[in-house]
Amino acid sequence: MSSTLNWIGNYLHIIHEGEITINDLIESQEKMIGDPRFDLIEYCISDYLKVTKVHISKEDMIIISTLNKSSLRWNKKLKLSVVYNNKKFDKLVSIYIDLTEHSGWEIKLFNNLEESLKWCKQ
Repeated sequence: MSSTLNWIGNYLHIIHEGEITINDLIESQEKMIGDPRFDLIEYCISDYLKVTKVHISKEDMIIISTLNKSSLRWNKKLKLSVVYNNKKFDKLVSIYIDLTEHSGWEIKLFNNLEESLKWCKQ
């Protein structure tokens, strides 16, 4: 899989493509948190619309949610939009939301970019 991080003004658009694994998510997470712009962004769109296959477990989602919670020290009030259209991803995303419920980040799910961007800009 490949992930592209597009920093646009006060937000980040991460585009994931192809088959996705925990290592891919960790790599994109490290790139995001390691960039000094992360401290200042208001919202992030994590775009999975071009993902063809998901190789991620419940345990993997625990790892990702823990990494995200650790990044709160740099950005406490991020709006995170998760955009996807793969039904197999539903359960994993629900697990992630449950694990990050009290993180301070606002998280919402979408199946298209237009609605996601509209919510983020509110």
